[in-house]
Amino acid sequence: MREGSPALNAAKIKVPVLLFHGEMDRNVLIRQSKEMADRLASAGVPHELVTWPDLDHQLDDSAVRAEMLRKSDAFLRRAMGM
Repeated sequence: MREGSPALNAAKIKVPVLLFHGEMDRNVLIRQSKEMADRLASAGVPHELVTWPDLDHQLDDSAVRAEMLRKSDAFLRRAMGM
């Protein structure tokens, strides 16, 4: 499990990382995404954590999903130097 853990291997990540998380998620705790963001920061890996305080794992809000697509587009453009 340690070998496959992204958080325990953050220093090995060599590409920018975009994280999305609904803070009411009962499948994956928000603290796990925050920990991953902290470890990426410590490793000097470019990253962004986007959270929504009132949403769960599925992000069941069409406006949020549209926002997620816009943020993904902008993040990928920056990462690719476009």
